[in-house]
Amino acid sequence: LTFNKFQQHAEAIFSQVGNAVLQRVQPPSQFFQSLCIPSDVMSRAVFDLLLDNFMPELQCASRDVAWQLLEKNAEGAVTFEQFKLQFLQQTQAAGSSPPKNQVAAAPTAPAPMAAAAAAAAPMSA
Repeated sequence: LTFNKFQQHAEAIFSQVGNAVLQRVQPPSQFFQSLCIPSDVMSRAVFDLLLDNFMPELQCASRDVAWQLLEKNAEGAVTFEQFKLQFLQQTQAAGSSPPKNQVAAAPTAPAPMAAAAAAAAPMSA
């Protein structure tokens, strides 16, 4: 596949995960923070856990391209602003966000995902 095809696939990933995040009762910023405890950025390990939760069948090459498109400054982590730009703004721009008053069945990050994210987060000094 060409990089263009991978980019299109990554955008589909962002849309699918973004829709799932927007359907949560918890605001997206709180959802992001719940994954990134104790830091305020998302590591690659936590990103992979996020994809494992929403798209477990996703192949490694697609994950790599999605990460490269998300984490553009090569610092090894993603801020909420970067996350919001890719996952949420593109999803909302496409008109696929749920109604504001819609209540989703899952109010918070799934417990195994939140626990694994906490375990994958770097220890702070």
